[in-house]
Amino acid sequence: MSIVLDKKINEILKKIETAYKLQNEYYQKSCEQVVIIGKYLLDVDNYFKNNPNAELSFMENLPFQSSMVSKYKQIARHPVLSNLKNLKSLPSSISTLYEFSKSDEKSLLDAIKSGEVSISSTRADASRFAVSNPKISTGGRGAPVKSLIPLNFSQIKISPDCDVDEQDKILQELLKIKERYPSFLLKIASEVSGRYKDEMKSSATNAIQQIIQNQNSDKQKLSNLLSNAIFESRKNKGMLPKNYKWRNRLEKEVGIDVSGEVRVSQLYKVVRSEGIVTRYTPIGEIDPIAGVWAQVLNYCEGDKGALTKLRKFIEREPEKPNAKFNKAQDLAINLIKQIETL
Repeated sequence: MSIVLDKKINEILKKIETAYKLQNEYYQKSCEQVVIIGKYLLDVDNYFKNNPNAELSFMENLPFQSSMVSKYKQIARHPVLSNLKNLKSLPSSISTLYEFSKSDEKSLLDAIKSGEVSISSTRADASRFAVSNPKISTGGRGAPVKSLIPLNFSQIKISPDCDVDEQDKILQELLKIKERYPSFLLKIASEVSGRYKDEMKSSATNAIQQIIQNQNSDKQKLSNLLSNAIFESRKNKGMLPKNYKWRNRLEKEVGIDVSGEVRVSQLYKVVRSEGIVTRYTPIGEIDPIAGVWAQVLNYCEGDKGALTKLRKFIEREPEKPNAKFNKAQDLAINLIKQIETL
C-alpha cells in the first residue's frame, strides 16, 4: 500500500535531494552537505516514531540507499563534525566522516587544530584515529570508560528445519537491524556462510560475463582464452604452466611465443594492446558496475585486499554527475555490507 507523506516530510525530502546533488556535484562542498542531510534525517525521527509505515515510504524515496541513513545521522550527531566552523578542515567523503564520528570529541577537535586531521585525511586515517581515540562512554559511577571489546549481547540459532529461503529472509531482517544500529556486529556461522559466498561469486561471474558478451565474437573468444591463461598463471606463481592445454592457441591467436616460459605480465600486455575485456584488467574503467563485481569475485577467490579496494571505491567522488558511477557505489556499499557478515 502506498503511503502519502505529509507536506512537511515531502519538503524535507526535496531539501535532502538538493543537498545530495550538491554533495555529488561540488566536491569542495560535500562535507557541508553530508551534515545538512544528517540533520534533516534527525529532524524527522520523532515524526516516524508513531508512523513506521510512513518511515518506510520516506526511505524508499531517498536519493541514496537506506543503509546510508544511520551514517548521515551519526555524523550529524557528532558535535565536532557537525560544527560548521570545523568543516573547512574535514575531508569530504561520507565514509571517512563516518569513521571520524566514532572518535572522542576532544581528541578529534585537538587533532583538527594541530593539523593531524585535515581535508586530505583518508578513510584509513580516520579508522586508525577512531581506534586510538574511541568515543568515551560513562560507566556506572560516572567514570569515563573506553572499550573496544564487542559485547556478546545475544546468540541467534535457527531450527535445522529452516529451509534456504527462510534462512535468506532471516539474514535480510538481521541486515536491516545492522543498518539501523551501526554498532551491531553480524557474522554468519561458517556452516552457512560458504553458500552465500558461492552465490555472490556466481552473481559476480554472471555480471562480468555480461559485459564480455557485449564485445564482438572474436574478442569474446580471446577474452575467455586470456582470462583462463591469466588465472592459471596466477595460480602458478605468475608463470603459465608448461602443461597448459591451450598454449598453442595463445601462439596462434595472439602471437605469444610459447616455446619457452610465458609470464603473466606478457598476457597482460596482450590484453591491453588488443583492448580485450577480462576480469583481471581494469574493467571498472569501462563499466564501474562490472568493476565492482570484479573485486567481489577476487574477494571470493581469496583476495582479501579486494574488500579494501571496494571500500576505497565508495569514497571516490565522480568528476561530474554520473548516475552509473553512483549506482556502482550503491552496489558496492550493499555488497560490502554482505561481505562483512561472511
